Amino acid sequence: MDDIIKQAITDSIPREFLLDFYEKTYTTFQKVDNTIRDEYQLKGSDASWASGLLRFINIQADFKLDAPKYEGIDVSKQYVETLPKMDRIYQPFHLFENKKSGPNVLLGFTSLLKSKQIPKYNLSRQTAIKLNKPIAPNPDLFDSSVPIDTTLANETIYVCLCVVRDNRSPASPAEIALGIIDPSYQTYIYYFLLKEILMIYSDKDANPAQNEKPNLTLKKNALLFGATSKKKERKIEN
Repeated sequence: MDDIIKQAITDSIPREFLLDFYEKTYTTFQKVDNTIRDEYQLKGSDASWASGLLRFINIQADFKLDAPKYEGIDVSKQYVETLPKMDRIYQPFHLFENKKSGPNVLLGFTSLLKSKQIPKYNLSRQTAIKLNKPIAPNPDLFDSSVPIDTTLANETIYVCLCVVRDNRSPASPAEIALGIIDPSYQTYIYYFLLKEILMIYSDKDANPAQNEKPNLTLKKNALLFGATSKKKERKIEN
């Protein structure tokens, strides 16, 4: 199942966006560390608190500015027909439509104190995690004997772009990852390091014949959360 999720991510989110986010995040960490140390000359808990706040503000600003450049739709500002029940999202979550046949990705940004920490519960995330119900662990839901069909393709999964800080090395993040939270909001269903996802793009470029649909689909009578209509083709202007 994790192969389907990885493919959904790489078929929906442009690699260039993730590369830009990766590079800008590291640059932000370095700039904030220099500012706190050299200009404000803060130390201890004051330095930690101020650094965390400045990093979050700057990284989220880059996320909001860059996502639309790579076809991300800010669902906090624009109604999306395929997400009719997502009208209670107030954070800058961006919808990236799948370029092939898998699920779309609704991407949000969060800053964490440690790896695999569940981000703070709020109304936007409470609304978005409902999208992950179809992929929550349920051994009776999936049948690997037949190819994937369009049922799951019409769905959208909510993914958190997680930046984890490292107090021992404030000039760089401990890790950047893509996490998918369980609808119970207790744990992650999947948690992939960004470097791992970026390697998949490279493998696809090197081995295009391997970029095939995974042999996993929903059983015939399985019920999904929130029926959605077929995706409309998006016209992309050159």
